Amino acid sequence: MDRALPSKLSSFLPLVFLSCWLVLPGDLLISQENQAPLVLLQDADRAYRSSNWPEAVRLFTRFLETYGADPALADPSQKIFPLLALSHFRQGAFDAAKEPAEKALADPRLEPLVRAELRFFSALGSLTAGHHEEARAHLGAVFSDPKVDPARRMESLIVGGTSYVMEENWSGAITFFERHGREIRQSNPEAGGRADLLHLHSLMKAEQWDQAILLAQDVATRIDQVRQVVTFSSLLIALGSQFLTDGHPYKAIAVLRLVRSRAEILALQQAKLSEARADLAYAKESHNPVRENQIGTSIREMEVDLEKIEAMPEFDSASRLRLAQAYSDLGRPRETSLILDQMVRQMPPDELVESATVNLICGWMSLDRWSRASRAADVYLERLGHLPLAKNIPGVLFAKAQACEGQPDHAKAAEVYADMAARFPGHELAFKARFLQAYNKIQLEDHAGGGALLDALLNDMPTDNEMWDHAFFWRAMADYFDQKWDPAREQLGRYLERISKKGGAGLYRDDAIFRIGYAYFSEALYQPAIREMTRLEKEEPTSEWLPEALLTLGDACAALGELDQALLAYRRIPPEAVGFHDEGWMKCGQIFKARKDLEGMRNLFEDFLKLRRDSSRIAEALHWLGWIAKQQGNPEQARKISWDALRRLGNDEARPGIEEIFLGLAPLYPGPERKALETALQQERVAAETGRQTHYLVRLGWAEAQLSGGSGSVEGRTKLAALATRIEPKDTSPRILVDCAEALATLGKKEDAARLFQGLRKWYPRAPERDRAYAGLGFLALERGEQAEALVQFDRFEKTTVMPKSAPGPGGISIVEAEIGGKVALARARLLEPSDADRALQVYTAVQKSKPLPSRLRAEALLGAAELQVRRNRFRESLPLFEQVYVLFNRHPELVAEAYWGRGQALEGMGSRELAREVYSELACRQDLQKTKQAADGRTRAIALGGVIQPAIPEGGEIPPKPRAPQERP
Repeated sequence: MDRALPSKLSSFLPLVFLSCWLVLPGDLLISQENQAPLVLLQDADRAYRSSNWPEAVRLFTRFLETYGADPALADPSQKIFPLLALSHFRQGAFDAAKEPAEKALADPRLEPLVRAELRFFSALGSLTAGHHEEARAHLGAVFSDPKVDPARRMESLIVGGTSYVMEENWSGAITFFERHGREIRQSNPEAGGRADLLHLHSLMKAEQWDQAILLAQDVATRIDQVRQVVTFSSLLIALGSQFLTDGHPYKAIAVLRLVRSRAEILALQQAKLSEARADLAYAKESHNPVRENQIGTSIREMEVDLEKIEAMPEFDSASRLRLAQAYSDLGRPRETSLILDQMVRQMPPDELVESATVNLICGWMSLDRWSRASRAADVYLERLGHLPLAKNIPGVLFAKAQACEGQPDHAKAAEVYADMAARFPGHELAFKARFLQAYNKIQLEDHAGGGALLDALLNDMPTDNEMWDHAFFWRAMADYFDQKWDPAREQLGRYLERISKKGGAGLYRDDAIFRIGYAYFSEALYQPAIREMTRLEKEEPTSEWLPEALLTLGDACAALGELDQALLAYRRIPPEAVGFHDEGWMKCGQIFKARKDLEGMRNLFEDFLKLRRDSSRIAEALHWLGWIAKQQGNPEQARKISWDALRRLGNDEARPGIEEIFLGLAPLYPGPERKALETALQQERVAAETGRQTHYLVRLGWAEAQLSGGSGSVEGRTKLAALATRIEPKDTSPRILVDCAEALATLGKKEDAARLFQGLRKWYPRAPERDRAYAGLGFLALERGEQAEALVQFDRFEKTTVMPKSAPGPGGISIVEAEIGGKVALARARLLEPSDADRALQVYTAVQKSKPLPSRLRAEALLGAAELQVRRNRFRESLPLFEQVYVLFNRHPELVAEAYWGRGQALEGMGSRELAREVYSELACRQDLQKTKQAADGRTRAIALGGVIQPAIPEGGEIPPKPRAPQERP
């Protein structure tokens, strides 16, 4: 509290005009000799009225020195004392005023108003001298006098309370304001506001914190009655800061939440200042000098406060930071971040805002709120990035990249990491940023790009850098994920050699051993795979990869027919590795199935239901129990198991095995019982609709579509497409997602299909159906004309598929030997034709030779290869390809017709017009091709070349004709 308060008050306290009370005695004759004192008094009176206090003091003093001893002038002399005292007071000369004030107060005839003023000023003088009790005696007398102006009485009361504050008598001040605060407020709300602030200050000084909180909250509700808004806000911040220092964050929050923004405080203070100026004008018009001076004092104080807060641009930053710190001390990062978020967006950039923005980014990241962290980093870069105070730009860019990575937006993350490393190549985070750029490229399945970045990084980075081993290991992983097994194993082997030279402890040692083994397993090299997985189990028994290694070990043993060893491996998978443990249990069931041990298989799955009640694989166990019942000749029990499982689990979110139960229903309702199954499904659908069982409804709809032929029939596709509006990818099984997406794509609903394909990739990145999602996205990209994107998706299809592949051909070409794999291979070949015709031909050849593929796809491959040779003007090479189509694939007349026409065109291109005429004639005369456009075109060309040659085949002979002998071919 300001110890100079009395001198401030004395400058603005009321001017009391008492000269009208100063008159000469009536019996004093106005003679020549009396003219001099009269003139002197008149001059003093004029000086007093014009507030010329030094002149008034000089003249009054001269009068007393000259005429004070004159009995005739005793009465005027006595009446001069209050005027002289007040003139001294007005100049702040309290010591000089003391004697005339005491003489004036000793006069019983002194007017009450004058007495009150003298007492009030005497109190100020006593306060200045440090005589607080004496001051309070004067002030108490003023307050107790009912004849005194009410405003002056309240002012005396407040100054009386202030005296305790000046004395640092905090308990006395608290007691005073508790006793008189309500009275002051009721008499004058503005004065009450000032009293409340003094009271709050005293409570803080006395460390009566709980009472201070209560008073602060009470005053905040009456802020409209407080003119010193800035002062109150400063007290709130000081109180909250003290609570933070003392480790009381809850109390700090209770107070700091009351602090308004700087703009609000300025607006309130300006409003109060305008209000006070209006009151001052009214006081002047009302000729109320007491009120006029009180308001003037208040205005001066408010103007000073305004100047202070206007010179504090960091006010908001400081108050919000303290509030954020309080929430942080409570371990509540979300509230901390929300406060900082509001702060950094609304407040002008300064050092506090810069620091707060960095803390905000870290706060959101600690909560895994990646999108908010990214936006906070953008705010930093936009608002502060161009300022000298933005010293954390490299770290902010790095954090932004991490936030993008967490969302996950690997493309953006790689871009920002690259930007950070390029702009600040010498920064301590630069190498790490380059590594993470490559890592995110690998996550985007740009394995070649990621590998190239890691090669460059390893070339630039010192071998003792902390990122070296990370980069070295992940260089191997780039090849590993690209299914380049040999270079991956070689790099992993070098990594293991490197760390063994450093003592054998490496962050990725167990990972490297597992990856080497899995690379062997992926190439069906089971013996070395078993060796590496066994090594991992022996040397790294606590590895996080051990459960998956044991599962792979079991699979490798099973592939070699070592079923007992496989069972032992599966059973060693620890239960806490829930996913792998339950997968191993399911695979144990497969071994029992292979051994045709149905009883052992049944016991196994019954034990699973008892011991793994919370497993996501329960549906699979129930499916197999139903299957076993059917195999054992008990279809009714199988039906009951299946329906009980579906009703119990059918409305769960994605759960492995439920779809297999649905598919297993059809064999349980053979022949004429099929209608009963359809009826049961419809009844279940009605019940699911009634119970709003959305997931069960989707599964039932999918099952009905499968009974109608699935995506292979128009009815099945229509039913699958109708499910799209009910499907939320994250809650739907991958099998249903991909079936519905493929149906939508076939029906031309491309955007809906893409949503489901992309949802499957996002939510089920390891599902077996992910390869079909990649294929579907590739075909959609192809339809949009995005050929490069289509190739990328087809690459992913072939690398992620779990379907069997053909052995690599001479060009290293292998294809997925399933219908969808053949379609992808044909699409890939067509895309490769413009840039790499030889490789396109290799793909066509791989499709032609794949016996598991449908005949139509092999025919299309022959036709595609032949047409490519024609476009390359290699007519002779195309002829046997065209011929194979119309000799071997007569089940597909439209392709046969294209082959005839293509062969004829090739012969014409070679100049063999007569042979071409023969081919066109055969095309025109084959009865099974008459409805094709090529048959009509062939007839036209045959006529143009000399006429249609009728087939030289007797009635009932073989059509189509046998191929020519080799020596007859051109």
